[in-house]
Amino acid sequence: MKKIISLALVFLSFQSLAEVCSVQLADRFGNVAQVFTESGYTRFAACDEANYQCNRALSDGRVNGRYYDHFCQEIAGTNYPPIPTPPTPPRMETCTTDLLDQFGRIVRTFTGNGRSQYDACMESDRFCYDQLNRRTSMGVQCVRRNGYPTPVPPPNRNRTETCQFNRYDPAGFLIQTYVRHATGPIHIDVKGEACRHAQYDCQRDLKGRQYCNFLN
Repeated sequence: MKKIISLALVFLSFQSLAEVCSVQLADRFGNVAQVFTESGYTRFAACDEANYQCNRALSDGRVNGRYYDHFCQEIAGTNYPPIPTPPTPPRMETCTTDLLDQFGRIVRTFTGNGRSQYDACMESDRFCYDQLNRRTSMGVQCVRRNGYPTPVPPPNRNRTETCQFNRYDPAGFLIQTYVRHATGPIHIDVKGEACRHAQYDCQRDLKGRQYCNFLN
């Protein structure tokens, strides 16, 4: 019985010595997203843990695109020195890059976000060029609408490629030659585009056991 009473006294003593501190995650307008409350033997220890939990949530949120205009601040009523209010974070910049076809028409538009105009444009360019390099893309170039620097590569850096398919009879005698040309930016598969058209034209005319063969 004495042991139980002693444990109860220790527990009550711990509770009486425990200090509580609350830290809120809020924006500069006072909108509170989360509140972190921790306890400790001292207010310093309690506030230190609460600040740690708040800053960890702030860091995780920014990784996922949130809380860019938030900061951690202790709630009034604690003896722990308050965290100074950080300067207002810079606003997010945006940039737009268009994927264009060979006639200059917009196939798809990509928007990037970043702390600076440069970062935003690098992101929108990356989205566009990723799509441009897909074989299923109907675009031939990426052109940035706004921002700095100028998109790379410039739209006028094009090349022309030629591809030929021959149609043969079953005995291997040449029946007809199909030559097609394609023009596009240097960073895409222009040769492949020309060959797809030449092969399509050849296979369209096949009869019986005739076959098509790639020449160059």
